[in-house]
Amino acid sequence: MLIASYLLGIFLGALDMGIVSPALPAIGRALDLGNQQLVYVVTVYSLVYALAMPLLGKLADRYGRKRVFQVGLLLFGLGSLIALFSANGYWLFLGRGVQALGGGGIVPVATAEIAVCVPPTKRGTALGMVGAVFGLASLIGPNVGGLILQYAAWQDIFALNLPLVFLVVLMSSRLPTLPGKGEGKLDFVSPLLLGLGFFLVMVAIDDWRSGRASIPLLLGGVILLLFLWRREKRGLSTFLAPAAWRAGAAPVFLLAGCTGATMAAMVYVPLY
Repeated sequence: MLIASYLLGIFLGALDMGIVSPALPAIGRALDLGNQQLVYVVTVYSLVYALAMPLLGKLADRYGRKRVFQVGLLLFGLGSLIALFSANGYWLFLGRGVQALGGGGIVPVATAEIAVCVPPTKRGTALGMVGAVFGLASLIGPNVGGLILQYAAWQDIFALNLPLVFLVVLMSSRLPTLPGKGEGKLDFVSPLLLGLGFFLVMVAIDDWRSGRASIPLLLGGVILLLFLWRREKRGLSTFLAPAAWRAGAAPVFLLAGCTGATMAAMVYVPLY
C-alpha cells in the first residue's frame, strides 16, 4: 500500500508536466492568449515547482512526510480546480502556480519516503520503479492530453486530476503517520527572493522581445538575486546549498539543469 500510494502520487505529479502542452493552442483561443502569454502556463508551473521542492522538503522533515504529501495533494487538487474554472489567463496562471506548489510536496517527498521506508536490499528496485513511473507519466502525458482534446474540452485535462487526487489521498490516509524531526530553521525569505528575481528577469526578457523598455525590471530581478547571494554568503540561508557546490556537486547540478531545460523545451513541441 505504501509504495502504491506514493507511486500513484508521483505518476499524478509527473503526468501534469506534459499533459497540458497539447492543449496550449486551445487554451490560447479560449482565453485570448497569444503564444507569448501561453508560455507562462508552463513557466509559472516550472518556477513555483522548483521553489516549492526544497521548501516543502524541509517542512516534510520537520512535520512528517505523509502530512506534507497529503497537503501537497490537496494543493494540487485546489490548483486544478482553479484552472478548471478559470475565466482568463490570470486565473489560469494562479491555478498553475497553486498546482506547482502542491507538486513540490508530492514527487520529491514521495521519493524520499519510499527510499527511507523500503529495506536497503530492495531500495534500488523501489527507486527504479520511481524512475520508471516518472518517465512513463512524462512520456504519455502529451498523448493523454491530445486524446482528451480530441473528445472533450481543454478544461477536462484539469478535471482529470480531481478524482486521482481523491484516490491518492484516500490511499495515503491508511498509511502510518511517522513524526517529523521538528527541528531546523525554516527560510521563507530566500525562495521569495529567488522566485521574484527570476520572475522579473523572465518578464524583462519578454518585454525586450516585444520591443518595450525592460531595464527597470531586469535591474530589479538582478538586485533581488544579489540579495539572495549575499544572504548565502553571510550564512543566513542555505537555500542554494553552497556547501554542496563546494563539495564537488556542481557538475551534477549543471547536468540536472540541462536535463530539466531539455524536458521543458520538449513541452512546446506540440505547440509548434
